[in-house]
Amino acid sequence: MKESVTVVLGLSVENGELMLPNGMKIGGSLLLSDKKIRRLPDGLSVGGSLELQGTDITQLPDGLSVGGNLDLSGTGITQLPDHLSVGGSLNLFRAGITHLPEGLSVGGSLDLRRTDISKLPRGLSVGDSIDLRWTGVTQLPEDLNVVGTILLTSKKSPTSY
Repeated sequence: MKESVTVVLGLSVENGELMLPNGMKIGGSLLLSDKKIRRLPDGLSVGGSLELQGTDITQLPDGLSVGGNLDLSGTGITQLPDHLSVGGSLNLFRAGITHLPEGLSVGGSLDLRRTDISKLPRGLSVGDSIDLRWTGVTQLPEDLNVVGTILLTSKKSPTSY
């Protein structure tokens, strides 16, 4: 069984909000789900997964690099930065996202369920499946590259989910 290790970082709290230092580099995962945080530091690099589910995050810093999964479900994120690198899956389920940057590359699956995305960008590459259920996407770009399954249904939401 893998042993859990806790590392105490030089974190600060300002007005009840967690503040992370600029240039922070983490070899493993950074799990911040449901924490009171609104911004990530410039130059953040996470070797493992970055979980931000249910936080008040509304934007990501330019040059953010995530080696594992990036979970932004249920956040107010409206757009992703150019040159975002995600080695694993990208979860945007019920996020406030309205469009994706051109040339976005996701190493794993891409979950866009229940977002306001209506168009996919040119050069989108997904290493596994892409879930477009309950989005406004009606047309796929010619250069879309998806290794796995494409899930696509009408915009109409189910009564329970």
